[in-house]
Amino acid sequence: MTRPQTPHNTRGNANRNSAFYLLWVIMFALGLSIPTQSQNPVPPSEPVSPAPYTLQQKDEYYISLLKDRQDSQSLLQSTWRDYRSYPLLDLAYRLLAKGRNEAALKELDELLKQDPNHLVARWQKIQLLIGLNRPIAAIDQLEILQSQAPAFSRGYLSLGHLQMLTGEYAEAFDDFRLAIETGKLLPSNREEALAGAAEAAIKLGKTKEALQALNILRELGAATPRQRLIRADLLRNFNQLEEARSEWDELSKLDNAPRTQRTAILNDAFLLLEQGKDEEAYRLLLRGEMNGLFTGRQSSALEQRTFARALAASALNSGHLDELLTFLNPGRIDQLGLSTRVQLAYALVKKGSSAEAEMALLTADGRILDTKASGPEEAANYYLALADIAIRAGDDARAVTAGRLLIKLTRSPEYGLQLSKLALNNGWETQAINALVELRAITQFTDQQKSPEAWVELLQTLSDLARRAGDLDLANQVLKEAEILMPNWRITAKRGQIALLSNMHRIASAVLQDALARAQKARADGAFNENDKKAYARLLFDLAAVSATNEDWTSTLDYLITDWKLQPDPTLVLPAYLMLKESTAEGVTARMWLNYVFSYTNTANLSDENKNRFAMAFLALARLLKTEGQLQEAVKMYRQSLRMAPTAETRLEAAYLALELNHPKRALMLLQQLDQTKNTDAILAIRCEAYRVLDRNLEALTCAQQELQAQPMNADKHLTLASLYLRLGDKEKARQELQQAYELSPNLATASQLGFLYQELGEYNAAQDWFQESFEAHDDQSAGMALLYLNLRQMQYDEAARLMAKLDVSKLSQEQMAGYYAARAQLTLHRGNQSPEALANALVDLRKAQSISSTPDIRFSVVQVLFQLDQLEEAEAAYESLPASDHKNPATLALGGYLARAQGDTDLAITRFETSLEEKPDQANLQEDLAYTYLAAFENKKAAELFRKRIDVLHQHQRNIYEQDKLERFQRQLRILEIPLSFLFFDGISPSRQNEEEITGAILGIPSSSPFGTFEVAWRPPVIGYQNGRVFEIIARAQWLNQRYSFRPDPDTYQTIVGLRFKPFMTQNLKIGLERFFKGGSITEDNWLGRVLWSFTRGNDFLPLYDFYSGEPIDKEPYISLYLEGGRFFEKEKTILFYGDGRLGYTFRLDPNLILSPFAYSIGSGNWNSQTSAVAIEAGLGASLKWRGWYTEAYGDLLQLEVFGRVGHEVLNTDDSETSRVLLGLQANF
Repeated sequence: MTRPQTPHNTRGNANRNSAFYLLWVIMFALGLSIPTQSQNPVPPSEPVSPAPYTLQQKDEYYISLLKDRQDSQSLLQSTWRDYRSYPLLDLAYRLLAKGRNEAALKELDELLKQDPNHLVARWQKIQLLIGLNRPIAAIDQLEILQSQAPAFSRGYLSLGHLQMLTGEYAEAFDDFRLAIETGKLLPSNREEALAGAAEAAIKLGKTKEALQALNILRELGAATPRQRLIRADLLRNFNQLEEARSEWDELSKLDNAPRTQRTAILNDAFLLLEQGKDEEAYRLLLRGEMNGLFTGRQSSALEQRTFARALAASALNSGHLDELLTFLNPGRIDQLGLSTRVQLAYALVKKGSSAEAEMALLTADGRILDTKASGPEEAANYYLALADIAIRAGDDARAVTAGRLLIKLTRSPEYGLQLSKLALNNGWETQAINALVELRAITQFTDQQKSPEAWVELLQTLSDLARRAGDLDLANQVLKEAEILMPNWRITAKRGQIALLSNMHRIASAVLQDALARAQKARADGAFNENDKKAYARLLFDLAAVSATNEDWTSTLDYLITDWKLQPDPTLVLPAYLMLKESTAEGVTARMWLNYVFSYTNTANLSDENKNRFAMAFLALARLLKTEGQLQEAVKMYRQSLRMAPTAETRLEAAYLALELNHPKRALMLLQQLDQTKNTDAILAIRCEAYRVLDRNLEALTCAQQELQAQPMNADKHLTLASLYLRLGDKEKARQELQQAYELSPNLATASQLGFLYQELGEYNAAQDWFQESFEAHDDQSAGMALLYLNLRQMQYDEAARLMAKLDVSKLSQEQMAGYYAARAQLTLHRGNQSPEALANALVDLRKAQSISSTPDIRFSVVQVLFQLDQLEEAEAAYESLPASDHKNPATLALGGYLARAQGDTDLAITRFETSLEEKPDQANLQEDLAYTYLAAFENKKAAELFRKRIDVLHQHQRNIYEQDKLERFQRQLRILEIPLSFLFFDGISPSRQNEEEITGAILGIPSSSPFGTFEVAWRPPVIGYQNGRVFEIIARAQWLNQRYSFRPDPDTYQTIVGLRFKPFMTQNLKIGLERFFKGGSITEDNWLGRVLWSFTRGNDFLPLYDFYSGEPIDKEPYISLYLEGGRFFEKEKTILFYGDGRLGYTFRLDPNLILSPFAYSIGSGNWNSQTSAVAIEAGLGASLKWRGWYTEAYGDLLQLEVFGRVGHEVLNTDDSETSRVLLGLQANF
């Protein structure tokens, strides 16, 4: 049963409850005003939970813990404490509510004075002190509180925060640890304690403890982005790289945390760069850029600069220079540091953009970058790079400025040497010297003494550069300075070298002797290293050089041998040889030196390395001897080199030399000992050349093809292959190779060779093109002359004339100049159409050509032109004066034959023709001319043989129209020569009346004259039967008149005749005959008849028809025939007979063996005697159809059949009996 409360008690409880609630409100406000993390004023985010604690609940929780601790005493004491403390505590709360913090603090102090163990009041005081920013006082109170309530973990947490504020990180770490390990912390405060412990551990360098705390936070899911970033850094420090990268990757994908994303991306990128994963780093940074994390105002200038430098480094290392330049173009290059700019610049240099590289190292307006914010080393490297790239870009002034800034900044001999070396590597020897001179000039001797070794190196380098530049005074002066800094015999020896170069031989000798004495002392003291040994060897060599200059050859050789004994150096072999080569002293020669060296190398137990070095020395000596033309001595050196170390290089050179000395077999032997899988090009070249020299053409061809396969774009290989094809006679393949060679490397020699080759192949148009190329593209006068000859040969006279105008006679050789005048003569003949004036002018040019260079062609042309001018005697004299060698020339002999024939000396002509044919049998035209010359000399048998030979040849190939015409003429001539018999049969019919005057033609036996029949046989006796167109025949003929309308003979008219017929002229068909008529029919009689006839016929012939100018076949030609004959009987009435027949028409070739000739005709006939005087003339139209057959290859067609008819009318008849005339006839000839 509870005790009922009094009104006073009720009011008191109400007041206490009000005060209690007011206290929690104040504590809540105070809690909001007190930061919990010194480095992060933003309150940590609470983990998401179903029911998160509010600040008031947290305070109520921890006050309840203190209350529980405080109330753990007896109930009476607890009640009494509440009673006594309430007024003061209530007043303090009210004062706090009014903002009177100091007054509230006094009330709490008063309360704690009365009750020091009042935990709640002390906790409230602590919170108030923290709010008043009195951390030291708060710490003191917390330490009292924790001593009173050791398990109050919230107190440790606050104490840890306060210790962090005061910089007591060790105490703070312990307090955070105690907060975690003791008492009962709410989850959010536990996380706060972990975060504080991690921060304190980092401050103390306890990275392991910090990582442990952050790992717990990460596992709890309570780590802030900042804490996760710190954790990732710690993981990286502990080489847990994959976990660190995983953390950064997750952070880079956070939403609404761009700053964290940027930091994570940058940290991850820098780790990738350290690992050499530049491409991956570049992609990561590029993704951040594409997401807009590093652009705009949201990213700080520091972040943008860091990003730009990281992106530049990754892009440059991964080959994304162009993308980087695009990124930097908007002006971001200023965000890069000096080192990154230097790296960018060298990437641009590598790309080939030295000017852009220089701009990358300058401000936008072209000024040198400010280096004040950079470290000395970074600035020095920047100046060094700027100098280097400016030199490359041709900006010498900028390079000099950068170099001076570098020298002024560093005053360092090391950087000075780097700058000098940089200029030297870029071919700027003057600046290489100036850089060192400037540094030397601004440095005091005392400064040099601080680093003497570096300065001695610089001064010696400067001396070497000055010596190379020819400034021997400067070289000597700086060596003196170096010797003052560090006295050394090696520097003295260098001074001796400079004196030697200055031709100050006496001073050089003294200085070198001083250096020698000091070097010998140092050597005796044992202070000799390898470098000293080399310098001592060089000193001995220099002393030998001084002795050689003074022509003290004995001392020279002694110094060289001492040098050799000190260190048998293969590099000494060649210089010593050159030094002693001029020696004239007895017993001291370069050969002695080589013998000494040979003796050593042949007996010493040399290492493989030394053997190789000696082999190289002998090889160098061999090359020198080869250059000097001492090829046999060079062979010995090559052999010695091969004896030391048979390298492929030496074997190849020895093989080349063997080829040069025309020892191809030795060259092939040297190749056999080589690895055939290496140096294939050189081995092939030597083998191919050896095969060519040995005339092993097929092997050389195979070899050359392999060479070409290995080097298809090498023009020389195509030329080599072309020459081999020419050797083997394959001109077509040679042409292909020459053309490919010219395409790869156009040059005069190849173009000319192609022109001459095409000329040999008969492809004159192509030859002209190549000669034109050589002449116009390469100004080759020889090609111009060849083109001129070709134009003349092809009768392109206009082109030849234009070409002659372009030729430069002054550049022609004697032989070409003679050819030039000869060609001009030929052109003159063409232009003058072989006129006498043209021939005379041509003869002048030919004689001029002959006076310059008397070639067979020119001498021939002189004789020929004299011949054409009809100056036969002079031509004959010129022919007789020709050299004996010309008289063996077939063309010259033929010309002599024509000349003799023109002078009427057919025997001499025949002799010359025959000799020409002996020299060159296949002269078809000459054979034909000789045949006709045989005819002129009445040597019919020889003529027949030649005609037969030509007929046989013409039968062996396809003939053109000219050759067919020639064949048929030869066959006719051979028929005349070899067949002395000929037969003629004619028979005619006519319905017309025949008067006495109309049968005149029949009496004379003229075919187609009258309607009569006849059969005639003619025989040409040997020797006199045919003599060059002159014919003698014996004839026998039977003839008769046919009855009207019939072919039936009239027996009263039958008669036989025997006679002689003679053709006295070669060209005119004039015949004289004497015939004996024998009586047969009743109206015939015996009588003698003398007759003369002449005829001319064109057309109605089977010879090929063609246009004389174009040579094209035609199928018709004019037909003209004229026949006149007169005769007289010598007995009885002594009748005089006359007959004339004229025809004009066209001959049509219907078939090669069938022709049709329609014509208009006119016939006149008459006879006169004492009793009769009759004349008749008729005219009309007729036609003849002629066929040939019985073909033989030698004689052609032996048989001709002709059917003809004519219809006319008498226009005159003395007996006034004019009538129409019709005649049909058939004629056969054999």
